[in-house]
Amino acid sequence: MPKQKALTLQENVQFNHNEQLYYIDFEEVYQYHHKNNKTQKKCGISLTDDEKDDYIFDLNASQETFNQFINTFRSAFAQNYKSFQPVDEYRGRNKQHIILANNMFEIAIENNDWSFAVELLRKPVKNNLQDTLFETFKTGLEHTLKGFFQTIYIRTGSWSVEPLTNTAPTPMPAMAVNE
Repeated sequence: MPKQKALTLQENVQFNHNEQLYYIDFEEVYQYHHKNNKTQKKCGISLTDDEKDDYIFDLNASQETFNQFINTFRSAFAQNYKSFQPVDEYRGRNKQHIILANNMFEIAIENNDWSFAVELLRKPVKNNLQDTLFETFKTGLEHTLKGFFQTIYIRTGSWSVEPLTNTAPTPMPAMAVNE
């Protein structure tokens, strides 16, 4: 298993070098329908303060949107990184949903209180190539997520995140190695 590196940034903040997390606000996928017309739908992030009283949360449409994101994301990421294959596995006490994997990495989705986390996780293998590819896949994950959402977030502290917006997208790295 790779050596667990943890760097204390503040007294109560840990940084784990074996994973990369991006957070997506639930309102980016939550769907609402107008209280007088169920066919009139809006994404939560696009509702104005004036409209919020006129719309009702739509669980079925939200789940459908989330499932569609997972399937489309799998295809988009695997198209650029051919070694990743679709997976549908749940594990751990937090019920991480592993959606893509290759022989060195996994991509998981996990539920949080205000968002869902998309995580790049290292598998416990002894391979020097893994360190090099981690940065490539990390950048690729960020780039792919920015193709779906206007804003994604990275953790900056125990209770704080920093937004990464689509105004300056990260270039997709070229993949020359078939890992």
